[in-house]
Amino acid sequence: MPTNNLSSKSLGSVKLQTGIGTPDHLANISDFYVDISNATAYINQQSDSGYTTNWNTVKNVCSASMYNTGTTAIVFSSINNWISFSGVSYNWSGETNNGLTRSNGVLTVSNGGSGLYMINADVSLLYNNILNEIDVGISINKAVPTIGAYYRVSLHDATFSLNKSMGLNINKNLNAGDTVEMTMRVLTSTGTITLKFANLAIEKI
Repeated sequence: MPTNNLSSKSLGSVKLQTGIGTPDHLANISDFYVDISNATAYINQQSDSGYTTNWNTVKNVCSASMYNTGTTAIVFSSINNWISFSGVSYNWSGETNNGLTRSNGVLTVSNGGSGLYMINADVSLLYNNILNEIDVGISINKAVPTIGAYYRVSLHDATFSLNKSMGLNINKNLNAGDTVEMTMRVLTSTGTITLKFANLAIEKI
């Protein structure tokens, strides 16, 4: 959609502009434009001087992280059944800024925060006398994690209580209202696994 209802004010040598639609008009280098129909900001960028139509989106800095260092037993009464970390009873701590909210182990993209995100998940597990394979994944909007969004680990030693740590990183386009959380399933046998530490961090890129 071309620029409509364009208005402009100067701030020194830089113009601050508003309008409706994606900008396609000529402007000077470093001029700013905001599409008031969706609150998207643009800056005119070019390597040399002069008027151009080289508009690029100004990305919001959006990031959030949350973590837990308590120990919580997660009981798996069936195999291949994903259990969200947000459903277990322990407290998450963390911080958010600009376009993200955090609640009970779930991160949510707020209005104006849509874009491409880097999502990092780390977890440390303690298992005792259980021979199993486990998937730890990243769930978007409470959906089953897709291929590439979960990590599989084999627990082959059923004799000792052992710690197992793992990490996962994916890039994902997220829209306003989308939720991000960690989830886990067992694949070969039921039992109890202790969650010792979990961390979920997302950042707009």
